[in-house]
Amino acid sequence: KYTTDKTDPTTSETAVAVESNTATVSIPAKSTMVKAVAVKGELVSGVKSITYCYVNSKETAYTITEALEVYNAGLGLDNSLYIQGTVKSITEMNTTQYYNANYTITDGENDLYIFRGKGIDGANFTSESQLLVGDDLVIYGKLSEYQGIPQVAQDSKIISRESKTKAIIAEDLTFDAIAIGAEVEAQTLTVTGANLTAEIAATLDNENFTVTPATLSVDGGELTITPATDLAVGEHTATLPLTSGETTKEVALSIL
Repeated sequence: KYTTDKTDPTTSETAVAVESNTATVSIPAKSTMVKAVAVKGELVSGVKSITYCYVNSKETAYTITEALEVYNAGLGLDNSLYIQGTVKSITEMNTTQYYNANYTITDGENDLYIFRGKGIDGANFTSESQLLVGDDLVIYGKLSEYQGIPQVAQDSKIISRESKTKAIIAEDLTFDAIAIGAEVEAQTLTVTGANLTAEIAATLDNENFTVTPATLSVDGGELTITPATDLAVGEHTATLPLTSGETTKEVALSIL
């Protein structure tokens, strides 16, 4: 007799009886503990147990559903696992201090939260373009639990990334306050393009700011944002639309 739910096969109602020691055992999850006893008449052997694990590698990475099977079975949690999924949302990306990201991946059936994960091969995240919603990932990390919910623990790494998402990456700009009789200095805006097929156009139409050049390559570049020289003291804001085909990014400009 044997069980695959970690119960004792001598007393469990889930025990499966087989007639031969060469019988096929059905493994219900990616990682399963099998407990078995040999029975002959009234004689029963001691319980033997062994854990079977499917091969888990970059090429055979678990789906999130399969990884959760391992988690729920309480097996394989001492080791890091290869897990594949698509980026569903990005909660936070820190590119200046901790260089990691909090994000969620999905396999269409289940979601999995990645806590403070690192980039490709464990590298630091230094740009928002290094992780985008819609990216297909294989990550390598250890399953853990936070407030009763499974997640991938801190310092996981991305093993492979296939990005199909078109995106323009640029951060909002805030200028120094205007002093009486003083001019506000120009600033450089770094723009990054991901998977774009058309030039990035900067089409600011606001008398308080000017932008040069008018276009950038599909990979992005640098724009110079210059405030007008005759602005009155006070708050001044504008929106800088950046477009490439149907892809748009709006950058907020402000003088406070």
